[in-house]
Amino acid sequence: MSWALGRASNFSESACDFHIDQSGKDYSKQKVLREAGEIVNDLIRGEISKSNSENWHFQPNYFNVHKEVENINPLLWHFIECATSSTQERKGTPSREENTFIKKCRRLFLVSILTFCTNTQHTTLMHTLLADTIEMCGGSRKLVKIFNRLGVTCSSDYT
Repeated sequence: MSWALGRASNFSESACDFHIDQSGKDYSKQKVLREAGEIVNDLIRGEISKSNSENWHFQPNYFNVHKEVENINPLLWHFIECATSSTQERKGTPSREENTFIKKCRRLFLVSILTFCTNTQHTTLMHTLLADTIEMCGGSRKLVKIFNRLGVTCSSDYT
């Protein structure tokens, strides 16, 4: 947990240097995953560029999950849906209505985490909203700092 508070670590593996058994089918999966990762990374960088070019100012009273999802590149959103689909969804069975909204929120949060991992200087609506919520509910700035290091919120200096 010391890394979450900003202490140094010695972890230095490259994100793209994962190795699966190099025989046949596993090697093909590794190649496909690497290519998919590069495509998704490009899509995420596109989201970052798009939001950096807009005059973004967070207004919590106007936060709308559905609108935020509509603003995400449809190809990226489809990938997120496929990667996070449940067994029921993969079989074509629709989720219960109340779970659809929650699943959409979780997927939106995942996009926020991916953009943060790609560019730690990029702050999303979800990061800001969660930092504000933690502080409004009595959470300490130290807690916000820990969550910021994990990529869950923006820093308390930003809110």
